[in-house]
Amino acid sequence: MELYINENSITGQASNREEALILLEELFTTFSAAKNIAKDRKGYLVKDLSQRFILKDVTIQNFLQKEINETNPIERKFRTFALGVLFNKPRMDPTAVHFDEKDSLVSEESLCLKNTCFDHASSSKCSAMVISMMNNEKYTHKTILIESSIYGKKKVLNITNSKVLFENTWIYEHHTKHARNATLNGSKIASPMTLNQSEAETALLNGILINRRVYSFYKNKWYKFHCQENNKFHGFEFTPEQNNIDDELANSILHSLNFQPHGQIFSEYL
Repeated sequence: MELYINENSITGQASNREEALILLEELFTTFSAAKNIAKDRKGYLVKDLSQRFILKDVTIQNFLQKEINETNPIERKFRTFALGVLFNKPRMDPTAVHFDEKDSLVSEESLCLKNTCFDHASSSKCSAMVISMMNNEKYTHKTILIESSIYGKKKVLNITNSKVLFENTWIYEHHTKHARNATLNGSKIASPMTLNQSEAETALLNGILINRRVYSFYKNKWYKFHCQENNKFHGFEFTPEQNNIDDELANSILHSLNFQPHGQIFSEYL
């Protein structure tokens, strides 16, 4: 999954200094946390993000320079953190995808999205997630629909706060029926889980979600993770079946990515 800050969601929606602080903190902390489940643990933003307006007539950069209470250590610490997010590399060049005049990229409402984060999001081969600022009515839904003249119709996962991010972050929990070796569980044989906790977490967070199951190819072996509840999964080693639609889809998609780690991949957003 590729990760971006949705600069289109920053439209000067804060009504005062306190609200601006809350909105910026939620945006930047959610974006930073999302890197843990993103491809290469990286996130991208446009070069001029700091020039977007957080208040009606105050840019993000000016806000961080002039509106922070210097006597408040928490606000000073946040400014350092925010500037690190804003000016940290890598940068995204939104003109590198739909650069030809005849190319088009539009939202579900037919609004042009060329030269925005959605240029790159539309071209992602491993699904894309954007972090949008809260209090923007256009970007409240979990899914953003876009249409590219190059890549066709795409769904982009939209996250607006840390709570929603957590709900979409897969968590590994070991199940006692899956031991290091295959064991008898009642009248059935329970497949082994040959990975330790750390390895299983890595495998899970670099898998692909298909119908509430995550498939992962890790250290030359296949693993399948079943959803226990909400965003918690337990897993085991398995061999894909040729006549199983989901197994074949997982193999096809991960093969197209050369079985390299790409963070969490959501099949419905490919």
